[in-house]
Amino acid sequence: MVKVLFIAGWLRSGTTVAGNVLGSTPGAMHIGELNYLWMKEHPAGFECGCGELIFECPVWKPVLDELEMTTEKRYRIRQLRRESWRNDDVPSRYREWRRGQLDLAYPRALGEFYRAVVDQTGASVVVDCTKNPSDALAASLAPDIDLHLLQLVRDPRAAAYSGMQEKSHGSDSSGHAMKQFSASRNTFHWDVRNLLIERRVKPTLGVDRYRRVRYEDLMGNPREAFGEIADWVGLDHAAMPFTAESSLRMVRSHTVMGNPNRHTDGITTLKADTRWMDKLGRRDRMVTTALASPLMLRYGYPLRRDTAKPAERISPSQRD
Repeated sequence: MVKVLFIAGWLRSGTTVAGNVLGSTPGAMHIGELNYLWMKEHPAGFECGCGELIFECPVWKPVLDELEMTTEKRYRIRQLRRESWRNDDVPSRYREWRRGQLDLAYPRALGEFYRAVVDQTGASVVVDCTKNPSDALAASLAPDIDLHLLQLVRDPRAAAYSGMQEKSHGSDSSGHAMKQFSASRNTFHWDVRNLLIERRVKPTLGVDRYRRVRYEDLMGNPREAFGEIADWVGLDHAAMPFTAESSLRMVRSHTVMGNPNRHTDGITTLKADTRWMDKLGRRDRMVTTALASPLMLRYGYPLRRDTAKPAERISPSQRD
């Protein structure tokens, strides 16, 4: 069985940095957002996290060669995903799984890819931060894959503020601009995506293979919080390259795609980005809070701005 840690959640929620931290642990291989490998036009020009082209990267080339991953084959996988495995398709795929009628063509393709990564890198855990509930569901149903699902949530007001800022894909500003969303649209997707993860992906897994964690808790106490995740997926938390409570020596990633910080390596200090508290406009803050309030309360986020500080960490009993 190939063990995969799938990090799911909404955009700008810290999934890439979480993947980088865990991928810097011996035995782990962080592959970033795998779904971008199937695309005809890659927003960063198929640039790997290491800076090389994915097709020339010394890590990815043997994987792609083992799979005989021609352009035609990549596009066939892309078509499978577009036809039946978008986020809008999750409720239907979930019902088919419950009835035993699910077509496993796309899950099998993911499983083959994960196995090739392990074959070529020797990793004991593959870290996939594709985020999407649809890909998480497919990965959870892939044959011979031991999937651990980490749902990473961030205060929707912080995610909304970040989602309105300009960023570019790639290691420099020449990449395509990342998508920007209004506060209302961002929060709608934040709600829908987190609900799909909890109600339609989580039920396909055993209780010991799902965990929810907040971005604010990860950044508030990184060494301990990431150490708990490492223990959960079978990595040695003592081998994590932390040099202090909030600092570690990040290993250069070999990620298919992700936030531009996927290119970060060397000594890195982890700290929560709280700029939204001062810079998110009153109207956007009110709209976000109104749309997200039920899940905010469920996840332990205060509704009032003046109390919206990193809260106490969620206990293990609250991670269900």
